[in-house]
Amino acid sequence: MEQRTALCASIPSRAVMACTAHFSAGKGYDDNDGSWRTKQAVQLRGLANTFKAKGHRPVFGGDLNLVPPVPDATVDQGGPSTALRPVYDAYQECSQLNGLLSPRTGKPTANADANGNPTRKLDYIFAPHTFSRCSVSATAGKSDHWTLYGTVPLPAV
Repeated sequence: MEQRTALCASIPSRAVMACTAHFSAGKGYDDNDGSWRTKQAVQLRGLANTFKAKGHRPVFGGDLNLVPPVPDATVDQGGPSTALRPVYDAYQECSQLNGLLSPRTGKPTANADANGNPTRKLDYIFAPHTFSRCSVSATAGKSDHWTLYGTVPLPAV
């Protein structure tokens, strides 16, 4: 049986706990109805909340195999778009450069089209503060995902 984990690293001098995760793959693989990815999103947010309650600033994300939540959508081709709503409600995502009220969208990071360009956003970085920069690598290299880069200023503690 496959198990999904989160990997975290502490940066005590900045009071940061950085975590990454890889959620279930989705329809046609190990989570046809999205129920596991929904549970995994709740658990990842819970992990971030635990670190936050202990005085750490959580910076977390990874290959979540979910498309961003959109209004009035329950399920679409990338998984249940509602699964990440609780995370977006509590933390800002890299592509939300104008704060929590920014659209819950972002540049695609996976699933190449015929021209080799990504077509869906499946990768995320969340933090308790607004990002100052967010970008996606120009190529996927040897991966099936393009790298997501984010810069989040963290005030001194």
